[in-house]
Amino acid sequence: MEQKHMYGFLVKTAIPKNEWDERNETEKRIRDAIWRAHRDTLTGRFQLKRYIKYTTGGKGEKKHDVTDHLYKTIIDCHKKGCAIYSQLLIDNLSNRFIDNNEVKDDDKVEFGAIQKIVNMTLKYLIILNAFEFDNPINIDESKCHCPLDSIILEKLEHTELRWTSISKGDYDKVQEEIGKNLSPEEKPEGNIFYDFKYW
Repeated sequence: MEQKHMYGFLVKTAIPKNEWDERNETEKRIRDAIWRAHRDTLTGRFQLKRYIKYTTGGKGEKKHDVTDHLYKTIIDCHKKGCAIYSQLLIDNLSNRFIDNNEVKDDDKVEFGAIQKIVNMTLKYLIILNAFEFDNPINIDESKCHCPLDSIILEKLEHTELRWTSISKGDYDKVQEEIGKNLSPEEKPEGNIFYDFKYW
């Protein structure tokens, strides 16, 4: 069997389809990519207590303020035709859930959670662009960061760092180091290439 006949199955298992409301198919798959990235972020749930506050509500009701805000930002950019990339989305979520003076310190989302959900969402959207979307999302891959997790940090020999508690400063230093580890041919692909290559 040819590989091309397996692509659909592999994409659907990597980014499962969920039943959403009346959104069009592209919007549903954007939500699927965010939801899959959210599930990846939940691997650090025991260290991400403040992120968790934004993903579960009281009395059996669910709220997903971070994922909803990320979705609205991506949809807004997609409709306007503007490119999305890591720093744009990280800044947007940070302004709402970390740097916002109206958010109490105990409710400020951990930066590690923000970078994880943003970068994994972009990774999944890049996959959907390659294999599924007829109308691709405008992603500036050259500005997409490598999602940080224990596998990537170990590969870079940063065993002293944990993605769940990483600071913005350490995150920026690691992304800079990743950029330096890319060959001249790989650099135009952006830091996200490091994740596809080494994860």
